[in-house]
Amino acid sequence: MDKQIIICIGRQYGSGGHEIGEKLSRRLGISFLDRKMLDKLVTSIKVDKNAADKYKRKRLFTRESDIVMDSVGAVVNELQFDYITEMADSGVSFVIVGRLGDQVLKGRENVITIFITGDKHARIERIMSKYKVDLETAKEKISRHDSNRKRFHNSQLRNSWGNAKRYDLCLNSSKLGIDKSVDYIIDYLMLRYGRSKF
Repeated sequence: MDKQIIICIGRQYGSGGHEIGEKLSRRLGISFLDRKMLDKLVTSIKVDKNAADKYKRKRLFTRESDIVMDSVGAVVNELQFDYITEMADSGVSFVIVGRLGDQVLKGRENVITIFITGDKHARIERIMSKYKVDLETAKEKISRHDSNRKRFHNSQLRNSWGNAKRYDLCLNSSKLGIDKSVDYIIDYLMLRYGRSKF
């Protein structure tokens, strides 16, 4: 890809946003980042006490956050955010799902922010099928994961998670399904960048 493109995907639990991100990265031939991959990268790095202390004293996002980091988890988050920033600075194109990518890379003109939602019944069915759980368990998982994602995201910028005005594109995957949602995003990229294909 001749021009760097970074696609940051936020999503409701059960909307298929992670799968959409993976398929989108494959279709575009670019890297894919998610929490699992970033956790693996960070845990492979040995962090000495001085580095951890430095991150503990650092505000996560000094522009807009009142949160002072004071836990190992927050140190890991900061290392992930540094990695995301370094990857963006390197000029490589990638898709990132979650991890506050839209906030970490805010203000860069090559960043596209997308939020994937889904109808509640479709999300429940997806979770029941994917994890082989009953209706009540699926509902509980959706409620818990969405609550955690919202709290994590909004701790850095209030009322931002799922707020349509903060994204370039919002998409209900229940209406199109996973593959057509990927097609729709690629169509958007072609229109935005004036290209006939990706």
